Amino acid sequence: MTGADLLSKRTRNAFREELVGWTLAEIATEFDNEGFKPDYTHDPQVGGQRRGLVEQLYHGIDFADPRQAARVLEVYQTVVARARGGEAGRAEDLLAHLHRDGVDTSGNSFKLPPRGRSPLQPLAAVASSLTADQLHTQIERIHASIESDPALAIGTAKELVETTCKTILADLGQEHATLDLGDLVKAASKALKLLPDGVPNEAKGADAVKKTLRSLGVTVAGLGEMRNFYGSGHGQDGRARGLTPRHARLAVGAASTLAVFLFETHDARRH
Repeated sequence: MTGADLLSKRTRNAFREELVGWTLAEIATEFDNEGFKPDYTHDPQVGGQRRGLVEQLYHGIDFADPRQAARVLEVYQTVVARARGGEAGRAEDLLAHLHRDGVDTSGNSFKLPPRGRSPLQPLAAVASSLTADQLHTQIERIHASIESDPALAIGTAKELVETTCKTILADLGQEHATLDLGDLVKAASKALKLLPDGVPNEAKGADAVKKTLRSLGVTVAGLGEMRNFYGSGHGQDGRARGLTPRHARLAVGAASTLAVFLFETHDARRH
């Protein structure tokens, strides 16, 4: 195999365990429909005939090959559809594994993220767990525009941070309607007790924590400036040069990192 697996071992194991409830013939037929044959010479050393068969099928698949991984997703889509008719939560658990791998399950067919691993994969998983439709729309727009329209991707990255903050503030019952980007992040940080002046001086490593938290504001400020000068939301000087995909990836990566951190902190505060 070459490159990183596009479907993680954790995800593959989750679907293997779901397939334990199928017959051997059903398992073999579903994979055969996508052109996969079991390697009967492989000893997977797992318990049970069904687990063994799935592992023998997996053994002949290159999960780093996008074409083969896409065919496996066709199998997984059928498995999820069947799981919906069973015990509550089983299908959702399987989808959660796919989302952590960055798989888009929102359309008629499951799709791998474009160009390998996307910086938005962790955020896509969070958006799915929150059923945050607006975030899904922005993520899809960014995926579609990073290469073809970097300015749109940068503009949408800024909107993504705004949506993240508004979602958190709304969940906490706090007003946010008239706040701009910087104030939104400040308000969300304050609500989550992330502001630098909220860190007690006597805390171990307080200076390092404060520096890290202040960097959140710097990141957002940079995104705002990129939006103002080069993004899709403002008229440009006729001599302005367009940004490249690498600039868009920088903005998108920063936005996703910040959004995931805020969402994960919000989730930790609730539990």
